[in-house]
Amino acid sequence: MGEIVPTPEETLGDLIDDNCDGTALVSTDVLVRYVINEPASGQTPTELMDVAPDPLALPITFANGLAFTQDTNGHRGLTWPARGQDGRAARSIQNTKVTTRLDQAQRLTLELVADVTDSDSGSTLTRLFYLGINESTDQLSLIPRNAGENLRLYFNDNNADAHNGVQWPVNLHTAGRIVLHVVLDTTKATDSERVTLYRNGSALSPEGTPTWPGENERLNLTGTNSLALGNRPSGGRSIQGTLHYAAVYMRALTPNEVESNAAVLLANDDNHTVDN
Repeated sequence: MGEIVPTPEETLGDLIDDNCDGTALVSTDVLVRYVINEPASGQTPTELMDVAPDPLALPITFANGLAFTQDTNGHRGLTWPARGQDGRAARSIQNTKVTTRLDQAQRLTLELVADVTDSDSGSTLTRLFYLGINESTDQLSLIPRNAGENLRLYFNDNNADAHNGVQWPVNLHTAGRIVLHVVLDTTKATDSERVTLYRNGSALSPEGTPTWPGENERLNLTGTNSLALGNRPSGGRSIQGTLHYAAVYMRALTPNEVESNAAVLLANDDNHTVDN
């Protein structure tokens, strides 16, 4: 077999389809995609930019040392130096595409790249991803639990103090930089098929006694909701660690799509766009 010679427009190995001005990531039905690829510039810029259509920038509240950084392998991200701090990327989602398109949704996918070194302590629940109304109402939140040994999803949880949800054994504090996918489809008749967590492209089995979303249950975003990354909107619940990338899809990605995206993001989380 002869040697494959790339065209002048294509760069082999960079995971980007340069000829088509595309991306190796799934680009259909992307609601928001925050490619956190700013250089290690400290506390600038002041927003996380959304590269999906009709972009929704997330204003950053710089506090307690929150800053843009870069690890030894060149992966850029937004870093919280301690848990339970006020630094955050957050905004109201009222009258935005998030509420318009996700309210009453039955299918969606969360896609995150993070390196969490410290998180919750007792009843102080840090947030990796948050959609909700206030400190006790998490409509869609991904929360480290039990000193980082588990990861729990809250869905339409109107009382987070009840600690309901679906939980998986993911020790974030020892995992290093990982790719996480939460795939939700409440139209499934079998409760265990309605939510799946993938770590680096591999599905995990939940633990304990999960509180599954109900069959055909819809995401309720009818209140005054906010979106926050790495914290809750009011602060005080930050992770310790780095968020490298975050995206939300308006459908349930297939296992093959999750596996493919995870491979891409493990290699490179800093160079992905969505075609308009």
